[in-house]
Parts: sequence; C-alpha cells; structure tokens
Amino acid sequence: MSFQFNFEDSDLEIDETNIVQIPHQSVDSNNTTTLKSLDSNWPVDLIKAESLKLNELLSTLKDVRLTYSKFKLNSETEIIRRELYDIRHQIMSESDPTTNTEVVNLDFLDKDDLLKNVYEGGLTTWECSLDLVKYLDQTFSKNSENGKINKIIELGCGTALPSLYLLNQTFKNKVQNIDYMLCDYNEYVLRLVTLPNILINWYDEMISHAENVEIINSTQEQPENIVENEFTISAAFIDLFINYLNSNNIQINFAKGSWSNDLINIIDQNMSPENRLILTSETIYQPDTMPLLTETIMKLKENGSNNKIILATKDIYFGVGGNLVDFITLLKSKYSQSTYQIIKSDKSNRSLVMI
Repeated sequence: MSFQFNFEDSDLEIDETNIVQIPHQSVDSNNTTTLKSLDSNWPVDLIKAESLKLNELLSTLKDVRLTYSKFKLNSETEIIRRELYDIRHQIMSESDPTTNTEVVNLDFLDKDDLLKNVYEGGLTTWECSLDLVKYLDQTFSKNSENGKINKIIELGCGTALPSLYLLNQTFKNKVQNIDYMLCDYNEYVLRLVTLPNILINWYDEMISHAENVEIINSTQEQPENIVENEFTISAAFIDLFINYLNSNNIQINFAKGSWSNDLINIIDQNMSPENRLILTSETIYQPDTMPLLTETIMKLKENGSNNKIILATKDIYFGVGGNLVDFITLLKSKYSQSTYQIIKSDKSNRSLVMI
C-alpha cells in the first residue's frame, strides 16, 4: 500500500495579500548567518547535530510506565499524547534524566518558555502543530498518484503531533515501506515525549483490535495492573514494537541538535533524498536562526526530486521577533526559483506555507 498526499494547487486557498503587514527591520539576506559560516564559527553553547538510533532511545525507557490522554481534533480524528505530569514524574524519578550533559529544567514544564541555545520549547504542544495536523487530516483523504510521499521528516518536532498523525495512518492502514526522521534540538525531548508518543499511538492502535489485546497484554509484567490509557514499556513490549516495524519495513530515526550541515547530512544518510515530506511547526520565531532553518529545509528539499515542505507558523512572534514577512522575504531573496503558497487562517494570526 502506498502512502500518498495530494498537493494540487486547486486544493489550496491562497491569498498572499492577506499576510499581516508587520513593522520590522528588513532582512539583510547578504549579512545573515549561513550554515557554512556557522560550521566555521560554532558557538560553544550550541548543541551539535547527532544521530540517535531508535534502539538506543528505547533502551533508556525500559520499565517506564506511560500515561496518556486523548482529545478530539474533529468528529473522526483523535490526538493521543503523553500526559505532561507523566513526563514530570519520569524526570523527578531519574537521577540522571539525560544521556549526556543536557539538564532538564522542570520550570519548562509549567510554562511556554524558551531559553536560547538551551531549551527550544519541545515539551510543549504549540498551536501551529495542531494547524498542521488539521491540514494533514483534510489532505489525507484526497490521495492521488500525484505527489506520492513515503518519507517524512519533522524538524523541531517536539511532541511531534503532525508526525504522530501520519504514523497513526501508517498503523491504521497497515502501510509498509515508509521512513520517518524526527529531529529536535534537545535529546531529552526526543526521549521523554517524542518517542513515548510514538509508542503510545502504536499501543493504542494495537489494543483497538481484539485479536491484538492478548498479545499486547502479555508484554505487561503485572497484567492485573493493566488500566485504560496506561502501560509499561517492558522488554517484551519493546521487542514486539521493533518486530512490528521490521515486518512492515517502517524506519524511525531521530536526530538532535541545531540546524546545520551536519543535521542535513545525518538526514541524508538515513533517508534517500526523493519523495520527502518535510514538516516543521513554530520554528521561525528567532530572527537569527530563521536563515539557518530556511537553508536547512531548502537543502533538504533540493537534494532530491518530488520533495514538499509544509511550514506552520504564527504571522508574528511577539517578544521574540520572528515573523512570516521576514521568512517570505528571505525565501524570495535566497531561493527566487522556488514557488511557495500560503494558506491563511481566517480567525487567527497563523499560516501554513507550502514550498
């Protein structure tokens, strides 16, 4: 079974004149940090890109108990994600909550906070990721042979709701031969929320079928403690999950670190360059890193054929400075041959940019 999206222009309601005109200092595209200049002058506090393998991350979650919740996106689609208090509990229960020198600050779990070059908001579910899920949900039912996609990249994934939606379709429709690459600045975000959310969505889909319940329950070391919306990541559960992925040729890989040539190389090494869907939400909020993100997504797109980018963003990030006008200005300046389309929300200052 093929995994397909239809990105026909006729399906999009686009009116560039609706972009909010935001007072800002024009982007000087000739005087911005580039991936090349970043490579030659890497800040000591910036996390370098590094590949993280699924098996390695799973091993750090053995015997962790997950609690999750569901909320309706619409009458037919649910979002399933790990409870925030459950993440807090795991952090507090671990003497070393990360696999390296990164430090998890519990304050980040209580507010939508950012700390430049330290924590980039990955434990929070941001509004624009839901916009992207809604768009994918609308688009998924319009499959066609045009624009076939079997490789998914999510940059700045955090809770990874857009990828989770697509993974759910993968699981529900028994899709095979598909690759996912999930990238976030912080490794502990990938370990504490991104991967657990993947396991939760797979678990919930499996137990929705009567023929799987006994098999899934057998992975729980104390069956009498099985309760709704909770389970333990036992060694048997990990084996069952890995066997499922292998038997369906589903690849899930991860990368941590900043936008960089190293990150691009990691993605290219793990995923062939054609037929990619590149997703990113709430990632243009910092004016000084916007050029790096733009270069990263455009290199990933232009490295192969039939690649698509969907960027979900607020029109302006008050207090931080990033905005849609500057992003479009930068895109036009540096990638004049590329076409883009904008879908505006009628009731908010949010947009989807299709490139």
